[in-house]
Amino acid sequence: MLTPYYSAGLHPWFLEADSWEAATQWVLEMSKKPSTLAIGEAGLDKMVATPWHIQEKGFEFCISVSEQSSKPLIIHCVRAYSEVLAFKKRLKPKQAWIFHGFNKKTAVAQPLLEGGCYLSFGADLLKETALPLRAAFLHTPLDRLFLETDDAQSVDIEQIYAQAAHLKGLTLPDLQGQITENFARIFGAI
Repeated sequence: MLTPYYSAGLHPWFLEADSWEAATQWVLEMSKKPSTLAIGEAGLDKMVATPWHIQEKGFEFCISVSEQSSKPLIIHCVRAYSEVLAFKKRLKPKQAWIFHGFNKKTAVAQPLLEGGCYLSFGADLLKETALPLRAAFLHTPLDRLFLETDDAQSVDIEQIYAQAAHLKGLTLPDLQGQITENFARIFGAI
């Protein structure tokens, strides 16, 4: 039987001041479990109604838990890339930061990569019209790359891997090997 693995965080969509105590306690408890491999999703989102100061407080809390638990941080970011990088520059975290569901152009990817972050790409790679995203994907070094399905219910991870290998000009086993190496380096051997 496979052990289920998790991440635990304070997603900006669901942060509420009146449930802060319970939410932060839950993240702290989850962070101590060996089955919790990462902290997050956590981050900043300019498209939700959650007040900005609460989002920043939640994000900074999750950064702290990531550092205390020595677990990588999975980042949810919508239209707030420079603000997220400002946190990274100010707090100087040692743990890896992975931007999940990355679907932006190279101009957005470049500062993240220069800041030492990782990018995780998903189903948008399959879209023929996603040329700016594909350019950002091609620009992303293999050792900073992850792949995911996120909430794409009609897409299998195998489709994303096949497209990613095709775009990078790699064999599927070579890409799988690189992603496995990235995973082992960031999350540790499982």
